Amino acid sequence: MNVSFNKAFYKSPSFYLFIFSSILFLKQGLFQRSMVIAILAVGLLVFQLFLALTELVLDRARDKWLTLVFLLLSLCLLLQGCSFSKQAVATPSLDTSSRTEDTARAMEESAIKQYHSIVSQYTPLTIEELVNDSFPRDSLLFLGKASCPYCRDFLPLFQETMQKLDVVQTVYYYNVEGMTEEDKKQVLTKFPIVGVPALIYLKEDGTYNLLDETETSLSDWLYSLPKEE
Repeated sequence: MNVSFNKAFYKSPSFYLFIFSSILFLKQGLFQRSMVIAILAVGLLVFQLFLALTELVLDRARDKWLTLVFLLLSLCLLLQGCSFSKQAVATPSLDTSSRTEDTARAMEESAIKQYHSIVSQYTPLTIEELVNDSFPRDSLLFLGKASCPYCRDFLPLFQETMQKLDVVQTVYYYNVEGMTEEDKKQVLTKFPIVGVPALIYLKEDGTYNLLDETETSLSDWLYSLPKEE
């Protein structure tokens, strides 16, 4: 086989196949994938460049077949590289999703523990005590449940604001978790709340004041409560 430099290499199909393959390989980052894929990609490009820059005594039909074979090899290598990339990316994605779920679960469990810790400082009420006013006036009533994310967010803020303002009223707590339909009717008949968390001040005259944060802030509402003389 006679080999010599091809002065008209820019006319060779192998030269343009080399350029085409190089652009695709670089664009898809095949050289940054596995060692095997990188070696195959470099080897294929070197051989394509060799054919383009040298003159081999080949008939036209064989030259066409070689060009077609190298084109197919380039595409196969490119597809293999893409497949490898997708597999490599899939696992970290699943791991990240799992870590995110674990973090969210841990944060939720921590918030629930904090909720229970705070309400343990309040005086619990049964549904009968609640609807029959079996607790002193000039006191605060908090309705909520640990499974409610809004209750978990509200309660630490409520506790902190009470401490800052030196609120002296006793806080009573009614847990709405597991309420029956009859219990709900009794509560709604007595207090027209739209949901939880709900904070109510029982006045000395038997009336009540319901916190509505669309009209006043929690701190302003608590500040307006009667102070200890």
